Amino acid sequence: FPESFILTDYLLRQLLEVLRGLVVDEAHIKRNLDFTGGLIMSERVMLGLTERGMGRQEAHEVLRQVAGQAFTGGRSLREVLAETPSVTALLTTEDIDRLLDPAEYIGTAVEQVQRVLRELRAAK
Repeated sequence: FPESFILTDYLLRQLLEVLRGLVVDEAHIKRNLDFTGGLIMSERVMLGLTERGMGRQEAHEVLRQVAGQAFTGGRSLREVLAETPSVTALLTTEDIDRLLDPAEYIGTAVEQVQRVLRELRAAK
């Protein structure tokens, strides 16, 4: 146990050093996110389609095709989504914009943390 505490102390001190020097450049983060032309948000769009009634497998296939078209055509995901009838039948342009906004999506992080907490509580 003593070695564990020494190691934990060391790791916490290292973490503090990293965090003290951390600079969050929001403009740079946005530029990096925009670099993908929205492709980084394809999972969120797929989930949005399933929430509107499209089957998960179909939504996955639609996004696979749309993402491929956007990537190979040098276009944004938003542009290709807006031209895809199976997408526009379920999502408005406002829906698409919302789903492509990284600030509106944190993935399954909350569910994952809650699951871990449930498992830890159950293990007591």
